[in-house]
Amino acid sequence: MEKHSDGTFSIICTISVTPDIDMDAGAELVLEVQHSAVTIRKSVTITVVGVKPRIHKVIVPPVVIHNELVALTCPINGFKPRPAAITWHKKEVNGKEKEVLRLEPDGKLVVEKNREGKKPKYSHGISEMEYEEDSTHDVISILTFVPTIQDDNEASYICKVYHVATEITQETKETIYVKAAPKLDAIQLSPDVPQSESLLTLSCRVHSYFPQATLEIVWYLEGKRVEEGTQIGDVIKANDGLFYCTSFFKMIPTWRDVGKVFTCEVRHESIAEPRTVEWKLDELVSVPVVTDIKSDPPLPEIGKPMTLSCVVKDYYPKDCTIAWVQGFERTDDGMETDEPEFDEERRVYSVPTVGDIIKGTDVVDYGQPVTLSCDVTGFLPKEIQAEWLHNGKKVHNNGIKLSGPDENGFYSLRSIYQLTPTAHDFNKDVLFSVKHQTLKKAVIKEAYISLSAKPPIVSNLIIEPQTPEISRKLRMSLTIEDYSPEEIKVEWYRYKGSFEKKPVTTCTVAENGLFRGKSVLEFIPKATDQGGPIRCEVMHPVTKEMKEKSFVLFLKARPQINLTPKEVHLLVGNEKSLDCTVHGYYPKKIGITWKRIKDGVETAVMGDVCTGAPTSNDDGTYNRRSRLRLLPSIDDNGTVYTCEVIHKTLFKPAVTESTLFVEEPRDMLLDLLLVVTGIGAAVIVVLGLHWHFRFNGESSFKVKIASTNCYSDGTYSIACEISVLPDYYTDHDSELLVELHDGQQNPVRKSKKICVSGVKPRMSGIIMPPVVNHNEVVALTCPIIGFKPRPATITWYKIDRDGQKREIVKVDAENKQTVEADTGKRAKYSHSLGEMQADDATNDVMSVLIFLPTLKEDDDSTYICKVYHEATKYTLERKAILQVKAAPKLDFVQLSPDVPVANSPLTLSCKIHSYFPKDNLEVFWYYDGKLMEEGTNVGAVSTTKDNLHYCTSAFNFTPTWKDVGKKFTCEVKHGGLLQPKRMHWTLEELVLVPTVTEILSDPPLPELGKPVTLHCLLKNYYPKDCTVAWIRGFERIDDREEISEPVFNKDTKLYSREVHKTFIPTIDDNGTEFTVEIVQSGVTHRPPNNGYTMLLKVHFYKGYTYRGSLLNMVSWLSLPAISVSDCIRDLNHIPDAPEVSKAVRLGISIAVFSPGDLTVKWYKELGTFESNPSTTEPEIAKNGLFCAKSYIDHTKSH
Repeated sequence: MEKHSDGTFSIICTISVTPDIDMDAGAELVLEVQHSAVTIRKSVTITVVGVKPRIHKVIVPPVVIHNELVALTCPINGFKPRPAAITWHKKEVNGKEKEVLRLEPDGKLVVEKNREGKKPKYSHGISEMEYEEDSTHDVISILTFVPTIQDDNEASYICKVYHVATEITQETKETIYVKAAPKLDAIQLSPDVPQSESLLTLSCRVHSYFPQATLEIVWYLEGKRVEEGTQIGDVIKANDGLFYCTSFFKMIPTWRDVGKVFTCEVRHESIAEPRTVEWKLDELVSVPVVTDIKSDPPLPEIGKPMTLSCVVKDYYPKDCTIAWVQGFERTDDGMETDEPEFDEERRVYSVPTVGDIIKGTDVVDYGQPVTLSCDVTGFLPKEIQAEWLHNGKKVHNNGIKLSGPDENGFYSLRSIYQLTPTAHDFNKDVLFSVKHQTLKKAVIKEAYISLSAKPPIVSNLIIEPQTPEISRKLRMSLTIEDYSPEEIKVEWYRYKGSFEKKPVTTCTVAENGLFRGKSVLEFIPKATDQGGPIRCEVMHPVTKEMKEKSFVLFLKARPQINLTPKEVHLLVGNEKSLDCTVHGYYPKKIGITWKRIKDGVETAVMGDVCTGAPTSNDDGTYNRRSRLRLLPSIDDNGTVYTCEVIHKTLFKPAVTESTLFVEEPRDMLLDLLLVVTGIGAAVIVVLGLHWHFRFNGESSFKVKIASTNCYSDGTYSIACEISVLPDYYTDHDSELLVELHDGQQNPVRKSKKICVSGVKPRMSGIIMPPVVNHNEVVALTCPIIGFKPRPATITWYKIDRDGQKREIVKVDAENKQTVEADTGKRAKYSHSLGEMQADDATNDVMSVLIFLPTLKEDDDSTYICKVYHEATKYTLERKAILQVKAAPKLDFVQLSPDVPVANSPLTLSCKIHSYFPKDNLEVFWYYDGKLMEEGTNVGAVSTTKDNLHYCTSAFNFTPTWKDVGKKFTCEVKHGGLLQPKRMHWTLEELVLVPTVTEILSDPPLPELGKPVTLHCLLKNYYPKDCTVAWIRGFERIDDREEISEPVFNKDTKLYSREVHKTFIPTIDDNGTEFTVEIVQSGVTHRPPNNGYTMLLKVHFYKGYTYRGSLLNMVSWLSLPAISVSDCIRDLNHIPDAPEVSKAVRLGISIAVFSPGDLTVKWYKELGTFESNPSTTEPEIAKNGLFCAKSYIDHTKSH
């Protein structure tokens, strides 16, 4: 309220309201002024309008990968009220557009249905923030889905927002380009075992990548790129649009290549860093040459010892296993193998001899140099690896002297290690390791470093600050010097209670070789600590020394003084209070006085002062408040008031001051209540008054008369509006001048400095992908919105797991960018900005930090985006903690055996690798979509040096015909995946091994030199095609087999066929087993227990004369392996002198025959015998052959 010179008053009334468009639109605001002379009522209808949204371009990750979850982010900022509909559309390559997701104003979500009845492809997330200052809303709409090459490459995604209050629709569109990162299988070898001086082919299968054009495959040998012998096979495009190929590297390895690493490296636009797979040639085989097997004696005899021998020569490595095979069975009886001999001339190998480590001095002490040496002699080839290991780490030194070859062609070396022992070496060994291709494992030699234990020397406590204060951080430390070994225990004790923060004890090795440590305790003292001791105990367990240091706390707390306000502006007749608050002090006693300074004269203020009693805080400190009431006159203008505080912790009184400014009530031209800028001048004539407006700023402006009012007393009031869009840098501190000319008196002039203030930035949370995966590009997006003017500094920081904070990216107010350098490599981080300016000149900036996270460097680390706005001097930051995972990768399903056989066990296995963390992996097997519970297992989990995990899951079952055409699926769920990963395999064909009947012979008893036919039946097999081979002993018979056409059984859906083999047996076939071997769909099958052993029939006659009669004995024997000419002994009879008409027994002995099948028939010259003969069962004699007897009873007649 102001009083004018004519005695009238003017009042300015300000009404603040935050209207709601639904509740307050069309509402009436009524102002009623009641005065003793008159009552005036004015009303106005409120029109509430919404603020339209601002929409940015859709934020797309730097790389969109096939079949990996992607999040498209659409920031919608600065609108009110909240109700808005958000719609996502997809525009396909052919121009067809469809709605995939819609979020209604009431929050109802409508998602496009999946035609196959599966889970919808698209999902939606939303992040919202409402600002209390102006009630505007920021919304971030996130569309998540799994893109594919076929469906989404070069498709455009459109985000539309319809704001209900303003009826405005805005949209933004972004085209995505889907790529597929190449996957590398393990390097395969052909042949499986590398052989010296033989062609070796390394192959690396690269698959599931897109596009094809940018794929580059390079081979390296020991880090050096190789060109010769490399090639890429045919590129295949699969049905899903992904490409497959195999790269080959052909070489002929030699002994020089043993121990070397071969690397296949793949580069592609979908991956930020090359992907590699390695293989190391650990061993090279030189296949032995085997001489003919010799027999001693050359012609063995049954029942007599014999020796078979052969020479195995020119092989490597030294160890090999030799087994003798008898028939189809291994035999170890009587086997002897000599020690390998070294070929001095060819020098295939020579094992190094490693001597003991020699110390240069008998007494070893801390910090005193000592020389260690070790000799290695007699090795070949020259290549050898010798290294020192100190405290488990390889020692890099040049103290190796190689000599040779000597007169025998061998090499030697001496290695010297200069060691200065430190406390780290207490009770430790120094190792010397030798690796050579002739050694199965490294030879290790040890040298014990004998050092004595040393107790610590402990300093006094160091206190910082030297005068401790309550509620201010206190740092106490001590040094612990000249001790060994490292194990030490430091404990800090408090008089009352424990410490909130654990003390930190560090340890390093000093120049004298002993440990030097420091223990630091930081804590915030409380009033309860007053007069209490702080004690530190240092215990050295090895020497059993204990030392103690202590300090008694005498605490203070300096008062913090706050006098408000610093300047007081009052009109004459008004009053206000000064408030002096003193807080956080100790001890309790304190003095507060007020003083007044005018024209350099200082006087104490006694009246109008109110000082309260001290109040206590939780930490034991105190607060006190004093107030001074001001009711000034115009003479008090410029007076300075001080609040003076006296306390024990202060060396002198602490003084703060406030200045009082007093003014008279103003005349007819009110203060300008504008914050504007401008340049130029304007003149408006209203009611005969000339209004002049002048600016010395640079922005253009507009002036209009908003209203004029005439009152009953003949006076007028005029409301004038000035519109301008100021610029912070050109218009700040410009002057607005208003002159009023009425033609009768001097102009009334008023001016005002224009203060252009900026609008401080707002920040939403940092936008991260739903999953951050190891070694996959990630983009962290920080929206900084609604600020002006533009100049602002954006800084990204990283806080490691150990708490170390460092700056990684900085963009200054001039958009000059600085990125943290990565020593020896390209920078890990890159940065991009997206900017937009709205109609009201406010700025929206999207700061995007792009990098390749790893488990080792980024898991559990914190990323901070910090913005400093120059105009408002305002700093704001947001944090995001990264939880880095590694999405599991699945290799193709493998089979064991390689070809599925009906009714035989089959194992499906799927290797799951490169995942993290270990614990939340789940593996499921499905049979044609049905979850399988039995027969599944997950093998042991192994961990690599980069902390990634590997395992193999298997599904065991026995396939039958009903399983043909069924799909088997290995499904993996993991925290690194938002959608499960699956690997499929379909059982296209099942092999049913034929049932083979017994092999039969026609005739049943073959005869030497006469044709014989062997035949059998193959029945109930599938598929139709199979190859049958006859096997004679161990050899295949190459003659063409006689095979009938397969017969198909419509009921069983299986095939059958007959197999014949006709030939003329020789003497070598006697006793030989004949079998069949079937090869079907890659499966070789030799039926058990159906072999046929051929026994040939031959006749041997031997005649005897008995009493004038010729007796013939015929023996049908299977042809023995030895001569049978003398196997039948002479005929004998009992009694020795037979008589006519009396019985006589005729007998015969048969010996040295094999095998044991025997038929004996008796004949006489005239007629047949009256009785049947008797033949004993063949028995094995001591010589290992069969023997038997046959006899018949006969009565001789005339």
